[in-house]
Amino acid sequence: GGKPKDFLEKSIYDLIPDFAEENKNRFSDIKKSGKGQIHEDIFELPSGKKWFLSDLQPVLDDKKVVGIQIFSIDITNQKKTEISLRESEEKFRTLFEKAPYGIYLHDEKGVFIDGNKAAENMIGYKKGELIGKNFMNLNLIPKEELKEFRPNQHLSINSPPFGPRDLTLIRKNNTKLQVEVRSHPIMIDNKLVTIGF
Repeated sequence: GGKPKDFLEKSIYDLIPDFAEENKNRFSDIKKSGKGQIHEDIFELPSGKKWFLSDLQPVLDDKKVVGIQIFSIDITNQKKTEISLRESEEKFRTLFEKAPYGIYLHDEKGVFIDGNKAAENMIGYKKGELIGKNFMNLNLIPKEELKEFRPNQHLSINSPPFGPRDLTLIRKNNTKLQVEVRSHPIMIDNKLVTIGF
């Protein structure tokens, strides 16, 4: 933070002394190559930690680099949002993997996206055997019950949850398992998917 007059006639090395060596290296590379660079940096300022996206471009005179022009924008809010989303995703992944009951994800067409360890133990398949395949085409649910579990291709985030419903699962060893299932649409990585458990 600061007023424009606080920066006049001051070197960038004086303004950001802890970053002086890195800037010297960048400027040297640009001077040698004649090509610009884009960098994302974080600084500790009096107002707190700030992220900046900077575009460094050479100033040319008769094809010779005589200076470097820097355009920077404050991306602090964007970075904080990214960090918050990443932390939320990590928490979800931990809960997903460590849950004591089977959980699976599939898209609106019924294609498996993911499953947790408990789901693997429950049906006997490793998730790698199912991911990318449509559950409608697998021998996981008896044909007489399958019609109740057709994927909803008109699914939206506001669609009502499905279940609880009793369901028979056919395990990999062909034994049958009676379960109660529920599912609900959720957004993951900006994609609408169904989570079932």
